[in-house]
Amino acid sequence: MENDPVSEFVIAEHTLGEQLGGGGFGNVWRAKGPHGEVAIKVLHAELIRSSDALGRFQREQEAIARITHRNVVRSHGYGVLADGRPYLILELLRGPTLTDRIPPGGMPPTEVISILTPLGEALDQAHAANIIHRDVKAGNIILAQDEQGLRPVLLDFGLAKLLDAEGPGLTNSRAMVGTPSAMSPEQLRGTPVDARTDVYSMGLLAYHLLTGERPFSDVPAVAQGYLLLHGPRPRPSKKVPVDPAIDAVVMQAMAIEPADRYPSVGAMVEALAHAVLGRAKTAGDECRAMAVCIEISTPDEALREQCIGALQQGLLGMGFVIAVTAPDSMLAARPEPSASVAAAVVGLLGEQCLRADIHVAIGIGNAVFSEGGVDGDVLDAESWAPYPLVDQVWIDPALK
Repeated sequence: MENDPVSEFVIAEHTLGEQLGGGGFGNVWRAKGPHGEVAIKVLHAELIRSSDALGRFQREQEAIARITHRNVVRSHGYGVLADGRPYLILELLRGPTLTDRIPPGGMPPTEVISILTPLGEALDQAHAANIIHRDVKAGNIILAQDEQGLRPVLLDFGLAKLLDAEGPGLTNSRAMVGTPSAMSPEQLRGTPVDARTDVYSMGLLAYHLLTGERPFSDVPAVAQGYLLLHGPRPRPSKKVPVDPAIDAVVMQAMAIEPADRYPSVGAMVEALAHAVLGRAKTAGDECRAMAVCIEISTPDEALREQCIGALQQGLLGMGFVIAVTAPDSMLAARPEPSASVAAAVVGLLGEQCLRADIHVAIGIGNAVFSEGGVDGDVLDAESWAPYPLVDQVWIDPALK
């Protein structure tokens, strides 16, 4: 809103600076005051007679006040301007939205886990406080940084449901609030919600991060509503080369009926982490691992770099840890050998790599996974593959 008169105000001892953004309900301003730099969110003037808009602001204030978690935006207070507009004083977060950082083709599953794990902990805490967010999506998450490193922060509790609140709810009117493609089936039907509604949203988010696309985004809008309520749940592996175990977790999280989903967001994220990382990687115990050794013989340096880069990205997306890399070779490993993953690795070898005179061995060896990487016999390709590599592709018979 241009020439918004709020820009002339000092709000609760905070002097407003430039406008940071705005939406259908209000504008957000940078401000300085007793808490240093903050963000102040103010309702649009034309909405002060809207019970839904006022209810949204009140719910956001109440919800944030109940939650003290590193991965939830912090509140510094709220109030009402002289003309009746409510405002929220929030911490000023610096960083892009998660939407801005999702690359075409999606993120590696290990990166997805690093983002979803703290968000899952924050949502479990919200649920323990009888708060259902109801609008968990990439656009409502800021990728900030603090002394602990990456800090994904959940914003916008304006659609939150306070399960223990008395009085009318946010969506008493027949108007639909929110984006239908980001809603759970129970939200679309207007039936009661609980923690499993946010489990569904986290399933949508996981799919979006893994594939770079929202579920059902490739079908006409008129068909999306039917598919959301009645269609088969989409598999990430149809878009990107990920382990089918990841499919199973995402599809269960997005089950049509709440009773078929995980009972909590934490349980869903834990299952996804297990599918991506495997038991052995988190435990640090020696295990049987699947290994991929790649050598490229072409003298074309640019072609070698392109092939190594593409293969590395693809292997990371399947949950592999890159153990050794060089300009003309690479060795990667992942827990829990799988014939389907071996087939997916072969599928990464496009025409470009085949032109590069590539040799690939896919086998099984002993490994120990840790935060520092991978160690063990699996690093010695001669111990599990015919060496030197002569075939274009060699696969251990146990993986066929």
